[in-house]
Amino acid sequence: MEVILDRLDSVKSNSNLEKVNNPEKITNLLIKNYNQNTQWNNLEKFTNLEVLHIENCWVDNFNFFSSIYFFKIGI
Repeated sequence: MEVILDRLDSVKSNSNLEKVNNPEKITNLLIKNYNQNTQWNNLEKFTNLEVLHIENCWVDNFNFFSSIYFFKIGI
C-alpha cells in the first residue's frame, strides 16, 4: 500500500505522519514538505516499509536517521 504525506496539500493527501492508519501495512511512503519540527521518530511504526521517498524535507535531525536505521529493507 502506498501513502503520500504532504504538509502543503492536506486536501489530496494525509498531512500528519503521526496519524497514519495502520502504518505497519504501508510498503511505499512518500513524504513531502516536512520541516524541522517533524517528529521523525514516528517512522519506526512503518515496520514493513520497502520504499521511502522524501521530497523537499528538512532531515538534518538525529531522530530521522536513528528511525530509518531500524528498517529491514533488503532482508
